[in-house]
Amino acid sequence: MKTQNTPMRTIPAFALPALLLMQSIASAQPAKPAPAAPPIPNVVLTGKAAVKVLKQCSRAVPIHVGGYWTPTQSDIKRLETDAPAFLRRQTKAPHYPWSAWACQYVGYVQSGRRMIYVNCIPRDYAAKVSRADKAVGYKGVDWQHQAFLVADGGHAFFGMEYDAASHQFRSIHFHQPI
Repeated sequence: MKTQNTPMRTIPAFALPALLLMQSIASAQPAKPAPAAPPIPNVVLTGKAAVKVLKQCSRAVPIHVGGYWTPTQSDIKRLETDAPAFLRRQTKAPHYPWSAWACQYVGYVQSGRRMIYVNCIPRDYAAKVSRADKAVGYKGVDWQHQAFLVADGGHAFFGMEYDAASHQFRSIHFHQPI
C-alpha cells in the first residue's frame, strides 16, 4: 500500500489560543444574561434585634444607652446622604462607595440625644450569608431582621454613631484585624 506524503501546515504556537477561542465562540449558543440579583435594602432594626446590635464583641459600641427609638425614612435618608463624605475622611475606612455596604440602623438615646447606630457589613458578604445552602444544611443569616454580629472581621465591618438632630457622625469603630 502506497501512502501519499502531503505537506503539513504548521500553526504558530502564539496563534493557537486565538484559534481555539474563535472556534468556541462560533460553536457556542448565545448566552442568556444572568437574572439580576434583587438589591439588598438597608434596614432599621427594633426591639431585641436593636439591643443585640449594640453588643458587638470586637469593636466599641455606644454605652450608657437610655432607651431606643425608631428612625424615620427621612432620618435614614439624611444619614445616607452624609455618610459618604464622613467615610472618605476616615483613614482606616475602606475606600469603597457607600453602596458597597449593607447597613442595619438602630435608633437609641444617649444623654438625651437621639442617635442612630449604623452596623455596616460588606454588601456582597451580606448577600452571600443570606442564601441558604441545603446541601450542607446551612440555613442562612436573616440579617434584615436579626442583629448581624461578626468577631474580628477586620476593617470591612464597622459601626458608626450618628446624631439625628445635628446630622453629624460622632464616631466610627472598626473590627479588630483578622
